[in-house]
Amino acid sequence: MSTDDTTDSKSFIEHTQSQQQREDYWDRNEDVRESIRLCARALQRGERKHYHYIAKQLRDTLLPRLVGEGTSSPEDYDGVVGDHRDWSFDALTQFFEQPNTYVAAVSPEAGDRIAGRAKLTEVGDGFEVGEATARQIIGAAFRSCTAIAEEEEIIRTELRSRVDATMFDTKIGEHIQDAEQDLGDTVEAISLLSGALKNIHTGGTGQGKSAGVETEGEAYYLQNYTEGRDFKLLDFVGLRDGENWVYDIPQHDATMRNSREDQDAPPSFAEDPDRGPETYPELEILVPLTPGLTQQELPFDTDAEEFTVRPFTIPASKISKRLLISIMATKLTPEQESIIRSAYTDVNNRKDDWTLADLAEEVRSREELSDMKQKPIVSTLSDLQQHGFIRTQEDDYTLDWGDIFADTETITVFSQAFIDDEIAQFIAVGHLAETIVKQREQRYGIAEAVLLMREMWKVAPHNRRQSFDARAAALQEAIGHMLTELFRENRHSGVHLSCDTQYLSDLLKPIRELFNRYVVYNTNRDTVKDVFEWTANDKWGSFYNTLTPKPGEASIVGMVQPAIDERGIEFLGPVDFAGPSHHHFTESRDDNGWQARVDYLTPTEECEECGSEALDRAENLADLTCEDCGHEMVDLSLGRNEELRTPLSEGRRWDDEVPTRLTVNAGYDEDDTPDVERRPVAVFVSKCLQFREGEAVKRTDVRTAFNEFMLDHDREPRDFDDSGVMAKFGKRLSKAFGDDWDDITRTNRDGERAYKNLQLTTVGVEYLEDAMEGIEDAAAPLADR
Repeated sequence: MSTDDTTDSKSFIEHTQSQQQREDYWDRNEDVRESIRLCARALQRGERKHYHYIAKQLRDTLLPRLVGEGTSSPEDYDGVVGDHRDWSFDALTQFFEQPNTYVAAVSPEAGDRIAGRAKLTEVGDGFEVGEATARQIIGAAFRSCTAIAEEEEIIRTELRSRVDATMFDTKIGEHIQDAEQDLGDTVEAISLLSGALKNIHTGGTGQGKSAGVETEGEAYYLQNYTEGRDFKLLDFVGLRDGENWVYDIPQHDATMRNSREDQDAPPSFAEDPDRGPETYPELEILVPLTPGLTQQELPFDTDAEEFTVRPFTIPASKISKRLLISIMATKLTPEQESIIRSAYTDVNNRKDDWTLADLAEEVRSREELSDMKQKPIVSTLSDLQQHGFIRTQEDDYTLDWGDIFADTETITVFSQAFIDDEIAQFIAVGHLAETIVKQREQRYGIAEAVLLMREMWKVAPHNRRQSFDARAAALQEAIGHMLTELFRENRHSGVHLSCDTQYLSDLLKPIRELFNRYVVYNTNRDTVKDVFEWTANDKWGSFYNTLTPKPGEASIVGMVQPAIDERGIEFLGPVDFAGPSHHHFTESRDDNGWQARVDYLTPTEECEECGSEALDRAENLADLTCEDCGHEMVDLSLGRNEELRTPLSEGRRWDDEVPTRLTVNAGYDEDDTPDVERRPVAVFVSKCLQFREGEAVKRTDVRTAFNEFMLDHDREPRDFDDSGVMAKFGKRLSKAFGDDWDDITRTNRDGERAYKNLQLTTVGVEYLEDAMEGIEDAAAPLADR
């Protein structure tokens, strides 16, 4: 059999010899490292006995292992490490040739012999050496051995307590480590060995979770300007106040700017000497086309004469059965839910491009469902349609996903901030998540997708944290199961997920266990134990000890490169995240996203020193120089100017009213609509109450909501302290429900009498809340008013 080491085949003897050779090499290096470590400690102490120890280590370990194995000598290394600051050829040669002389010169016995006389020692080699000279030679010889060990890469040239933590070679922060920890000059904080990352940042309030997500998102984005794979960033969850509207604005936050500068990173992307305007992030902000959007003040780019925000609509026929059924089939029996599923399937098979009105009509045609069972379903579809953004495939504002994925240099942001109903918000979020994944899987040759999601618990919470509205809770659960499927199948889907949540226990259980990378900020032991169980790791105690309360510092377990390279490493941490180079929205400083854009995108127009308007803007668009006085300034608006304007005032004719052809018939003709003047209870029932099997509403809440309804219609409220009035109200209530009243029975809720299988609608809940707020205001102390 061939003995060529380059072949993949070896005999047993060859394999054993090769293995022994490797073991000898690593044993030798470990002996050298440990000896140098102990000698360095002894040198620091500096007494005779310590020099004696160093001398013996040089004679017995270091020199034999480094230059005394018959293959090298001090002369061989002089040309290699001769320029090293610690190299002393003469000292190493003297010790190498006469080691026993120097060992004896600093021995305890020699010290006893020279007591009271000159510090000269007669030694066995036939000459004497002074103790001071011996110490100098021993110290210099030891340092020369360390120079050789560095050249042989047995010990590191420089020990650093902080090294750059990177992602795709982009710095995201610094790894804080023991000085002897040898992870290299940089540490890659991710690995894509197992495919797309499923990444969660978790920890307490104010720990820097969302900033960490954005920092890593920026590293993904910058890959689009290097050779290799491209990534399309999509931030698709923006339920509140435009918090994701500022990716294209340089960092303004003083704390984060200082943090980045402390890590030798530029304070913002506009002040990075290695980046030009062509690599600055581009941003598109997409909002659902809802009624009144044309009267909403939105950021307007005065140079481009365009709104920064663009409206979009969703085709009803593209909303999955899973999402729509989840809100239509709430509290229905399995048989009734099957009927609803059948209705969806039938209308979907008949038409390629149908509307919610079509689906409502199909539900109405199902005779197996009573009017009372149909009513909440049709009512929900009607309410959903009134939000305006669910239309048809042919609508002018339908998204072109091909264009969205093709433009990887633009970060696409979706905002649901102008939808005033959480059910409609969740429909929009759920549809976007499903569509993005489907588009990524179905389109050939497009970039990998990176989904950014802040406060994930709001979208896919554990059932303890779900919405009080059963329909919204059903949507949250549907979205959760959809994300679970994505997690299970995304190895080759090319869809990365990076999100944050305060408590992992707030997430739907299947989701919290399926991430493959956990970025953990300051948290409790139980959470750390769970994370290590989910990632099949053991060293949770060591990991927990790395966590600190300092904002921005986190430790990472799962899919970090050091754990892939070294079997004994399970995690990386702590990592001090630098923060993103773009602006990071915080509620304490920024009112909302649209106002923040206007605040930060107002260009400097005159010199702060002399008031001159003659300003020269540099190529990076941020540096300004006054042409009159030479004063230099930084303008992070980059010369852009945005103002809050309404589309209506600018003549933008966005079709934000629901087209008549899309209107869902709520189930009665206008002529049959009850009159509030003549039949207030019937009107109240039609607007504020709905049948919900298994639910219950307190009778007092119904009466309270009814009186608020009466006040809203300029009618006198009823005096329900009067038993006769109460009895009459009950009769009118039963009459309004007709035959369906038989299914509404008596029960108790929180110790009070209640109606079973009945629930307040969204409108009814609002009336109740308004009434309770009025009661609380009336009961408040005078000093609080």
